[in-house]
Amino acid sequence: VITQVPVTRFRLLETLRQFACDKLRQQGVYPRLAAQFADYCHRQAEQSQLDWYRLPTKQWRARYGSILNDLRSVLQHTLTEGANPAKGLDILQAMTPFWIEYSLYHECQRHIYPLLSEARLQGVLTLHQRMDLSAAAGKASTWAKGPTPETRSTWQTALSLAEQLDDNEIRLQAYYGLWLYYLRTGKLDLSLHHAQSMCTLAQAINDTNALATGLRILGVSWHFLGQHALGRDYLQQSLERFAIDGSDHVFRFGLDQETAGEAFLSRVLWVQGEYKTAKQIAWRAVKKAARLQHICSLCCALAEGACMTAALDRNPRWVRKAALWLIELAEKHDLYFWKTYGELFLHWAEQFSQPNIKQTMLFRSLRGMGLDWQYSPLLSEMDSRLSQQTLHENWCTPELMRLSVIHLPICAQRQQLELALNKAYQQQAYGWALRIVCSLATLLIEIGERVVAKQLITEVLSHIDDSQHSTDIRNALELCARLGG
Repeated sequence: VITQVPVTRFRLLETLRQFACDKLRQQGVYPRLAAQFADYCHRQAEQSQLDWYRLPTKQWRARYGSILNDLRSVLQHTLTEGANPAKGLDILQAMTPFWIEYSLYHECQRHIYPLLSEARLQGVLTLHQRMDLSAAAGKASTWAKGPTPETRSTWQTALSLAEQLDDNEIRLQAYYGLWLYYLRTGKLDLSLHHAQSMCTLAQAINDTNALATGLRILGVSWHFLGQHALGRDYLQQSLERFAIDGSDHVFRFGLDQETAGEAFLSRVLWVQGEYKTAKQIAWRAVKKAARLQHICSLCCALAEGACMTAALDRNPRWVRKAALWLIELAEKHDLYFWKTYGELFLHWAEQFSQPNIKQTMLFRSLRGMGLDWQYSPLLSEMDSRLSQQTLHENWCTPELMRLSVIHLPICAQRQQLELALNKAYQQQAYGWALRIVCSLATLLIEIGERVVAKQLITEVLSHIDDSQHSTDIRNALELCARLGG
């Protein structure tokens, strides 16, 4: 008996349920009752989908969370066992809210991908069903697998069908999915294009929630393109809209957009030299995501906010703390992308203390996933050979240029570091500038140019907050002390 809900519910233990089903089969009434139960679950699933767009998350979960196992049972009977594939497809089409609310993306893939590829079902699926299932599969693959070719193809199919059927909701979802795919694979211009398309459509149909989300992803795109001030402006616009308008439908695009916005804003702030505020916002996003009890949102806040800002701040202890939490959550919910991303941070923290550790398996997993090597500068820190590849302009280009000097002769290192410093100033990336100038000043001290070294450090420090806990600031101050100031 479940009484902690608005309506008291009675649930059978699985053994008792199986016993009852066997008795019904013996009496010859099971097929009829199973069909009636499938009809009931179909109505419930469709109503839950409608209510997902209008009810607050907490209320929706209280009302429909208890039917998830019933829906699973009916899918097993109608689809897997083949009792009524058409009915099973109708139910599956309406189950997207359950996959998103409970981050059940691995389960979603297990049901949907076979349907999209099985020849026997090609004539059964309507265009609307194929569109909805492709969008659900794309969303699931985004978080469960990462930026694989399969992820791109399912989102592209969903977008093509949405344009053909004039379905604005799926178009918005597909723009979001393709934005994230191209962001992770390093095709930043295409990523920006899809973010802009989402904003344009949201404005055209006066969808305020989608517009706030569009501004959020537009800000992330500009940040990744090295336009940090512009990216920050869009992210703050987005967060202001969420704060004013609010939304009960917070997981519409797969995770809570406000916490995701704060996580990425924390990265931008660090790059701009606002270390203390960056850390505060990153952990504020983690705490909010934890209160929401939404796994994918919490994974995003931990990875893109807490882990990243701690790694940028050269704090392996905090990286390890956040990464272990991230990996535990991802493993429990079969979210392979977040698990592998968490392992990147964890292995970086280990290698930070023990530089001789090799990460062959991790790099193989990341390559198999399709993640761009410039998505995170930590990859080049862990394998300096990566920084020798051709760079495309992105958020960490100055740092990658700094890392590449290890393979240059001493005479060429100064020129490369000066180019990296100019790039950092061009991006207004004072966090990178401070790290670069520490490397450059060390080189200048060795060749006797102490005055120039001190001037460079002093200039960058004028753009940085006064957080004395930052490793880079401590390094800069130690260099100044060596130089007599």
